[in-house]
Amino acid sequence: MPAAATAWIDSRLEGGVRVVTILADRLDKKLHSRQEFAQTLADALAAGERQFVLDLSNIRYTNHTYGILQSAFTAGNVIHGSGSRMAVCGLKGHPRRAYLFADVDQFIPEYRKLRQAIAAVRG
Repeated sequence: MPAAATAWIDSRLEGGVRVVTILADRLDKKLHSRQEFAQTLADALAAGERQFVLDLSNIRYTNHTYGILQSAFTAGNVIHGSGSRMAVCGLKGHPRRAYLFADVDQFIPEYRKLRQAIAAVRG
């Protein structure tokens, strides 16, 4: 599957791992469609990909009703039951605190650096 990009999502293969980067610094449900994000993951799954990293290093702010939590839950729902592995990387500040507070890292592990996350999903 070729690299793809929208105004706020970049999707590319790095060493056999699908890296989905959120390019926006703040997610807004009016501007950033959850369906568009889910479709990016679903397309990669349909192409046979099973290793994913969600790079959230650009996000500077999130709220609890949308943002990184919704992105993580959407990603988890899309890949659930597919035998896929997923990790998150690049979280800082408030978005990281929200992610850890919600215990999402119990389901989708969080790493500081992209290379660490890629190594983790490769096993």
